[in-house]
Amino acid sequence: TIQRASPASGSAASAALRARPSIFVTRRPRSWTVRLRPERESAPAGTQREAMTRTAPVMETTRYERALIVGAGTGLSAALARLFSREGMKVALASRNPGKLAALCAETEARAFACDSVDPAQVRRLFSEVEGALGEPDVVVYNASGRVRGPLIELEPGEVAQALAVTAFGGFLVEQEAA
Repeated sequence: TIQRASPASGSAASAALRARPSIFVTRRPRSWTVRLRPERESAPAGTQREAMTRTAPVMETTRYERALIVGAGTGLSAALARLFSREGMKVALASRNPGKLAALCAETEARAFACDSVDPAQVRRLFSEVEGALGEPDVVVYNASGRVRGPLIELEPGEVAQALAVTAFGGFLVEQEAA
């Protein structure tokens, strides 16, 4: 299941998500409970609004326990790590350079793992290590991306290919392993 994140508005994670959307992949989603909202006294009987308030489903989700953030850094992924940690989740952070995550790990009690997301063997190893250390992740966030800046005619094809590999192919590999 792929879900767009929508944390409470005004939160740091909410602001970060508006700046750059991410994909959340939930592994083996939990069951959903659907209930009806209570009727509103103010809606006149027989009106469309009254009918909608009686039948609009409200979903309640089961609490997730473990999250893996691939492509962790100081921006969106750090905000999500803090949010997940505040919600009581165990957090795993993956980066090509896990040493740069020491402060975030100390702050959130997260575990850091090394992984180059464009290498299929490293992605498989990452999921195996995370599962061994924390258990199978319920939520996987892919936040790695490559960037090449400059005028189009001056860009090096090899650098563009690497940016596309990290941004797209790496996301594919992580999503495939998470499924």
